[in-house]
Amino acid sequence: MTAPAPTTPLTPAERRIAPHVVNGLPARQIADAETLSHHTVRAHLLSLRKKLHCPERCSPAVVTHRLL
Repeated sequence: MTAPAPTTPLTPAERRIAPHVVNGLPARQIADAETLSHHTVRAHLLSLRKKLHCPERCSPAVVTHRLL
């Protein structure tokens, strides 16, 4: 068995977005909740996925699993 790749620490903005991802909210609802543009949220989500080693096609459930 191989060990998972280490992850890079999340930024404060990514840490604010992470609970919304765990709760299953889409980018637009996260943007409304955090008073950000949905483009900004999508950029944070992309960065979060890269740090968690989840490709773009990775399901939200996998991202949530890695966050937890």
